[in-house]
Amino acid sequence: MNRYIVWLLASLLLISLAGCGSGGGSKLNSQNLTNASVTASCSSLSGVTCIAGRFIDDAVANLHYACSDAAGTVQSVTDAGGGFSCPNDSGQVDFYLINNAGTVKVDLGSVAVTQTSDTTGLTTPGYLVVTPRTLAGEDANGSETYSNTSLNITRFLFLFEPLSNAIATISPANVITASLPDQEQLATLMPVTTSTASSSTATSSVTTVLSASDFSLNEAGFNAKVQPLVTALARPLGTQAQASAHLDATLNATRAGLYSSPGSAFASSSVSTAGFYGSNGTAQLFVDPYLMYDRAGRVFGFAVTDLLSCNGGCANTTNSLFSGAELSVFSPDLTPSSFSVFSRGGQWRDTLTLPGSEGVVSISQGRLYRDHIMDNANNYQSTYGASVQVPLADLGQFNLPQQGMSGSYALIRSTLVAPTLDPSIWPSKVVLPLSLLLTFNSTTQIVGQLGITILPDGNIVTDLNRSCASVDPATLVDAKGVQQYPVGVIANVFSYNGATYLSPVFLLPVISAIPTALQGVIVGESDIQQTLVRLRIDPSNYQYQMYANAIDTTTHLPLPDGPSNPAVWMNFYQIRLVLAAVNSSTSGTSAPSSTTASGTLISSLENCPP
Repeated sequence: MNRYIVWLLASLLLISLAGCGSGGGSKLNSQNLTNASVTASCSSLSGVTCIAGRFIDDAVANLHYACSDAAGTVQSVTDAGGGFSCPNDSGQVDFYLINNAGTVKVDLGSVAVTQTSDTTGLTTPGYLVVTPRTLAGEDANGSETYSNTSLNITRFLFLFEPLSNAIATISPANVITASLPDQEQLATLMPVTTSTASSSTATSSVTTVLSASDFSLNEAGFNAKVQPLVTALARPLGTQAQASAHLDATLNATRAGLYSSPGSAFASSSVSTAGFYGSNGTAQLFVDPYLMYDRAGRVFGFAVTDLLSCNGGCANTTNSLFSGAELSVFSPDLTPSSFSVFSRGGQWRDTLTLPGSEGVVSISQGRLYRDHIMDNANNYQSTYGASVQVPLADLGQFNLPQQGMSGSYALIRSTLVAPTLDPSIWPSKVVLPLSLLLTFNSTTQIVGQLGITILPDGNIVTDLNRSCASVDPATLVDAKGVQQYPVGVIANVFSYNGATYLSPVFLLPVISAIPTALQGVIVGESDIQQTLVRLRIDPSNYQYQMYANAIDTTTHLPLPDGPSNPAVWMNFYQIRLVLAAVNSSTSGTSAPSSTTASGTLISSLENCPP
């Protein structure tokens, strides 16, 4: 399977999600609130394309939101995973808490309803993730600090989580549920008035007891403002320091996923090639990367690279001169203090490099925003809006000092990793940590095996010694003292036809501990039933199997489990030249017959020995 086919499948899956109007597995009104402010969901509107998203601090359930377009107004609540859905033409979505009568309200803020996936590459509305940083405008402006607004919104929302000191706990299954009884307590924040006419106020009026100006107060000022609610709920108000640490972890969860070059989706006026492109006047560099960013902020992966002589002309802009592509790799940084490769503002940290035989490619700038790092101003504005001012530091730039070369690059997060996992499944229906044996088969023989462990934090790591020993989630050293390595993430969990499934995304980096025959990637999407790769688990009889979950062209439903749709492994050691051949096509839609060579491997799983 070549990269184009994978991208095409991903596109079809996302299009099917957009058509049903409730992508991301969002089950609107799942909390069955009777609140007067819950009137309609996006899926109930006729002829509307809906953009789905999640509100994440931890996942925030029962949070009210409102959005509308010409077809009608959506007033609903987030589901158990923080899910929401708005019409594509809404303009913005407002988030708030409100009592049952609809008379006392806390206004958390608004964000633009906008797609997060490139229109050329995926041709479908994307997946919108909203955090307190988004409400404070810090995502859009690339702020490297947290404002009082984002910190205080975080602290406020954790008042609705009964677990003591919940703000200090990090788990993909955590949920903050703003229950009706708790939201009734918002009335404790009503302003004190001596007016004798207050009793004649119409019951339909709404009093906003907290708004943007209140959330922008300093820590002491906000503490005083919300003290009546803190007393009424009898729960502690987290500190700004705790909120800062929690937001750091939230950023890692919202950025997790597989990043790759989008090929001709980002074709500038000077080059139509995937990945990195640069020239020093006599030679051109091409890099086709696959990078994994896990839920802890670790980054690992590899890239197919080539440095081409262009005899001083450097006119080749289509990769057609690929000759001897080589593998380049950057290994995971296992230093706990340096997990996050993205800064708070989404900038690449300067520790990220791509070592190769021609020298070390250093990523000098580029900011992740709406799932993309763009390579030039035209592409930036074609995706984010023609009127958007393009900050220079947001564009992807790199340098190769050994060759006197610099250039630009574009990356897209090609898999949708859900920041939170359904708590009714994770971990209640999954025995964690889960140790399994991954077996790679060609059509005639076993190519290799690798032990893996799925951790409670949603990351997947190696089990090199096949000991099934517990693994420290921070250092990745197991109980036997063996250093393990990150190899993937669980993108989502779901139930389908009575079975429990995990949606894994694997990328095995090029490190000496893993056999070279196994370096490669399994590409998966994360949207509930519609995922390219799914791992079916049945702990009762220790059965585990991975399947490719394409969509049946007749029923438009996921294919049934069975030997006819095994998961497919893309092995870079065997198909790296094929990737180069795919890139040589400007349209990205054709490739030579060698793509069917022994680069596709079937993966199967068995349980860990008792």
